Amino acid sequence: MAILNSVVPSESVPSYLVATATAFTPAAGELMGGVAAPVVAGVLGTAQVMCLLIGCPILVFIGVLFLEETAPAVLARKNSR
Repeated sequence: MAILNSVVPSESVPSYLVATATAFTPAAGELMGGVAAPVVAGVLGTAQVMCLLIGCPILVFIGVLFLEETAPAVLARKNSR
């Protein structure tokens, strides 16, 4: 969790956006868990929410396939080759 909340956001944005990026990840999690999830559970019912929770990691995995490397150190090594 610490890697996702600090290292990944700080390596993937310009230096002037690091504070915003590291604050956005936990804020988005709190928003989804504290605001959206109870509404979805109330509308769909708890059994359907469990099915939705099974599908969410699959959607995230598909999204991960489209990520591009933006870390300055990695890009500098690629360009030097």
